[in-house]
Amino acid sequence: MNKYEIMLILDPAADALQATQIVETAFGKTAVKKAEKLELSNLAYPINKSLKAQYMVYLVEGEANKVAEFTRRSNIAKFIWRQLVINLDSEKGFNKVKKVHKNVLSKEARQVKSQGTKKLVEGIEKASKTRTVKKESTKKVDAE
Repeated sequence: MNKYEIMLILDPAADALQATQIVETAFGKTAVKKAEKLELSNLAYPINKSLKAQYMVYLVEGEANKVAEFTRRSNIAKFIWRQLVINLDSEKGFNKVKKVHKNVLSKEARQVKSQGTKKLVEGIEKASKTRTVKKESTKKVDAE
């Protein structure tokens, strides 16, 4: 038994119970795990000369031949404008666990980390002193 998610776009004037009956007759009443009416929403483009539609989502368990029967029945029903059936068992990325990547430190960062913060502070102070000495010496040369 595979798990499926079915999304339907229905005529806004139609009753959502009619769509639920079609799903239940195709898969069986016990196979429907969840039936949810989302909302009446505006469409991006007109479907059957209407800019509004109802959305329904179902979670169902069943065999592949029952999906074919549901598709046939939904194509016959005039109030179901669009349907999408997704097999959740074979869908890539569903229930996927994210890999944890190690923090990769550069060679210099590893050396600094091993030296400790005290040596790091000393190194920064030395570097800033040498920079100021070089700047002062270049200013003297320019002034002469």
